[in-house]
Amino acid sequence: MTAEQASEAQEPTRHSQPDSSHPEKRMARGMEDVVHLFLTHTPGDVMISPAAGEVPSGREPAVPSHPIVTVACPAASLGKEEIIQLLNANTAALESGLRAIDRAVPCDPSRTIDLLAVDGLSQLVVIALEAAPDDGMLLRAISHYDWIVGHVPILRKLYQGQVINFSSPPRIVLVAPEFSRPLTCAAHRIQSPRIGCYRYRAIAVPSGTAVLFEEA
Repeated sequence: MTAEQASEAQEPTRHSQPDSSHPEKRMARGMEDVVHLFLTHTPGDVMISPAAGEVPSGREPAVPSHPIVTVACPAASLGKEEIIQLLNANTAALESGLRAIDRAVPCDPSRTIDLLAVDGLSQLVVIALEAAPDDGMLLRAISHYDWIVGHVPILRKLYQGQVINFSSPPRIVLVAPEFSRPLTCAAHRIQSPRIGCYRYRAIAVPSGTAVLFEEA
């Protein structure tokens, strides 16, 4: 073995090592795309992930790389009976503590109360619904209120299994997709009975139709 060979044998084998001064940490394959999608989502956004075959600059393609679309759009209008059924089962969507106790309550041979409910204070609430704007619903609801006030003994017998405070006057709640300005002005001006107005809007979602309520 020559001196040159001995020197090479004693010199430790050198391996290329990465520069540890700037460590690079990457998520699992495709995860950075998923995290970006969720972190940048805000209500009302329409987000589309990279389509198959497209690779964003500086990123590896997500797995799977199929388009993801999140979008809300108006749904077909719902009928009055559908809204009544929905609120009969989910009355608290209007107001916390509100629960329906009866529907289609006959108050004379030609009129019925759409929904009769009880609020968190055990106060009766007359709920009138329309599937289209209708100023006449205010007068209709007031006539229903008047009938209830005049038939308390009958109502006590009908709903004796319910906890109802009959010493407090009933309230009125109007539900419709839209209200005219004269109707909302009248509802806010009337001192007794107390009248609340709620708009509803149907939204198409992947699982069907969602209905949003807001106080007018």
